[in-house]
Amino acid sequence: MCLTPKMDTISQEQDFPDVGHAELLKTAHALGKAERLMDAAQVLCEIEGLIKSTLEKATGEGTTSMQQECLSKFEEIPWVQRIRRQAAQHRELALLLEAPVDWTTEYAKSGITVRHRAEPGGLQRIRLDFEMDTSLLNAAAVMNEADLWHTWVPLYRFPIRGGIRNCVKLAQLTRASQLLHLQVIAPYPFTGRDWVGQWHACDQLEHQKMITVVVDDALQSDFPDHPLPAANDHVRVSVKGGIRVLVNSSSHCTLRVQWDIDPVVPVLPDVIVSFVTQTYAHLGAVQFRDMVKNLSAEHQERMRSDPHVYGFFEERMRQAGALSGLPVQPDAADADQKEGQAPSGTPDDHPEEADDEGYVSAHSDDLVEHVAVPEERAAVPEADAPPSEPPAGRPDEARAAAEGPGG
Repeated sequence: MCLTPKMDTISQEQDFPDVGHAELLKTAHALGKAERLMDAAQVLCEIEGLIKSTLEKATGEGTTSMQQECLSKFEEIPWVQRIRRQAAQHRELALLLEAPVDWTTEYAKSGITVRHRAEPGGLQRIRLDFEMDTSLLNAAAVMNEADLWHTWVPLYRFPIRGGIRNCVKLAQLTRASQLLHLQVIAPYPFTGRDWVGQWHACDQLEHQKMITVVVDDALQSDFPDHPLPAANDHVRVSVKGGIRVLVNSSSHCTLRVQWDIDPVVPVLPDVIVSFVTQTYAHLGAVQFRDMVKNLSAEHQERMRSDPHVYGFFEERMRQAGALSGLPVQPDAADADQKEGQAPSGTPDDHPEEADDEGYVSAHSDDLVEHVAVPEERAAVPEADAPPSEPPAGRPDEARAAAEGPGG
């Protein structure tokens, strides 16, 4: 079951306390709501610098106290803390993805390269590099619809068992962030593993022509309003890392994916390491690329029925020149206009929504640029289909229920 954040109206005073620099504060807020976390964090740094500069120039006990209070209020705003924390994670991800690590190339085929490194203590690091000639919006849909991952992520039963048993979206925190619960069938003789985690995306199309996605473990203390499931008969693992999508053109992008996985096993047998790196990871990338190119009917229906997410994604990608083709939700937009409403899918939807951290909308056409949405969708150029054969083993195409968590 998906638990959505409670949408309460937060007062203007609570969300924007009187700390001065009101327009800059609203600009940072709007950029944060648009998932442009790095741009928002830069504006917040400017605001902090201005407040501190005023504090340094303050004379008299009363003036100094007032400016110190402004600084404290600013630093305690929930959405300010959130933007800063997440922006820092995306900066760390950028460093992680370019870190000079002594990788072992395990497999390279079909334009996909899989690298691996085992760290002391059992940590397994896996990195994939590949390119795609397809719609970036489709890629966003395949990543975003986590409860459909089982339709394309490989499931093996022979010669080694492994794959996703179940994936549940616990909460859609914002348009581009989720809480997930993933259960995995582990190879014999290990019991099943599970992971409770979060991911959030950052739109860096404006200056870097890229989108980054941070993946991290989720702790109950960080999400008090969302009860996280217990591991039960599974072993809880740690998965950290993320994805960088470099946009080369409106129909071509380059991906680097890195997972740092602690499987809670001091030493993994070589045969399992080889299976995961040489077979499973490679085929997963192949099937992800195939699904993005040939989007399923269920994915397409969800894109049409959720203009708040996908209309927003599409509009932003088009503004940045990162998308070819036209809208995924023309029927929804037409229906809105027939009723005399504004078209769906722009940042002006849900003007008073707030999540559980008090992150309310600050909508302004001056702060987040909008462009007209075309009426028809153009055909997306097809790329040559990559080979889909795995190096070894056979994925379970029927996706039947697995026998159990252990072997």
